[in-house]
Amino acid sequence: MWRLTRVLHSLFGIHSRCTLFFLSVLLIFPLSTAVIRVAHAKSSSSSVRTVLDEGLTLQEFPFMGREKGLIIVRIDPSLYHFELVQARFEDKQLRTVKEWAGIKGLDAAINASMFQKDGLTSTGYMRGEKKINNPKMHRRFGAFFVAQPRKSRENENRALPYADILERDTPKLNDLLGRYGIVIQNFRLISAERKNCWSPAGPRFTVACVGKDGTGAILFIFGTLPSTPYEVAETLLRLPLDIRTTMYVEGGLEAELFVKAGGEASERFLSFLRFFAGVPNILGAKKRTRLNTD
Repeated sequence: MWRLTRVLHSLFGIHSRCTLFFLSVLLIFPLSTAVIRVAHAKSSSSSVRTVLDEGLTLQEFPFMGREKGLIIVRIDPSLYHFELVQARFEDKQLRTVKEWAGIKGLDAAINASMFQKDGLTSTGYMRGEKKINNPKMHRRFGAFFVAQPRKSRENENRALPYADILERDTPKLNDLLGRYGIVIQNFRLISAERKNCWSPAGPRFTVACVGKDGTGAILFIFGTLPSTPYEVAETLLRLPLDIRTTMYVEGGLEAELFVKAGGEASERFLSFLRFFAGVPNILGAKKRTRLNTD
């Protein structure tokens, strides 16, 4: 929101904070209800799971009183490699999630986290191997996405998940975080015990989340209609997903989800129309069979 008000100020010379906020809301609402495009989709049913590729599925569920609106991309970590893309270690330019995914050849991508006013730094702890975006743990953020387990003498024979979402009260948390190359800290939305961790009050906007289910699959979640994170969590808990620990990663104009499948001829993508948004950090997935061929 603060980035949109700065754009309005620069374009129209508006100085009043109240006026800036009001215009921002007017712009965000129609954008947040924009139609999501799906190219070459085989089914438009809100309850049918579409297999995009082996280990990659897409499903859209009823949401906020509509027949559609909550999109979930399910990713099998045994078949897909997760990558953290950070503008700080690229060219420091903000891009949409779709643009970053195209540059990096990702099959699916979503916001990695919220970011600070410098436009580059994550609001919580963030590390991609030796590339540390933010070394400080946020005291209020209770969820940690981890991926790319490191090999060492100590854990060579111990099967760590390829990707996971840990919680602040996870036993031996610091030890586990050190065993992974990627660590991203965010607000916890749903706990491992399937409890909604968010307060019911608050404004409504589009919401992006990353979660996991009972099988260990990673879920990229996108609420396309204005809602509170609490309402997103309540909807997720009612669905037949066996959803477990889930974290809130972004909301409003910056929230975005991208997914494609099947190669150039049958590319499919989900992406909100964006006029002002660009983000510095995204979380993406690429099929493991393509890691050494791109």
